[in-house]
Amino acid sequence: MAARIDVGLVPPTPEIWSEPLATRTGRSKFGVDEWWQAVTDTRTANSEHMAEEERQALADFRRNTDPDSRNKLGAAFASYETSNACAEDHDPDRYVKQHS
Repeated sequence: MAARIDVGLVPPTPEIWSEPLATRTGRSKFGVDEWWQAVTDTRTANSEHMAEEERQALADFRRNTDPDSRNKLGAAFASYETSNACAEDHDPDRYVKQHS
């Protein structure tokens, strides 16, 4: 499959965030302009979210924590994730209600 070049797509606007991007992608036929726009908007939202994290506590932690401590914490987290992995999907709304 040839790579898609996103040319002329409209940058996301705040109104776009009011509707789940997965819903917009799911209702469009695969590969049409509306589908590609939803994919582009999703990528943009994810990039903005990741950039936020990089500017906040995570960046401070990396700057002020020695590599050995970071590696130990990373190994402990990986171990926790492995031992607590769950194969079932969770409904996020129900999860929040149960854990709030």
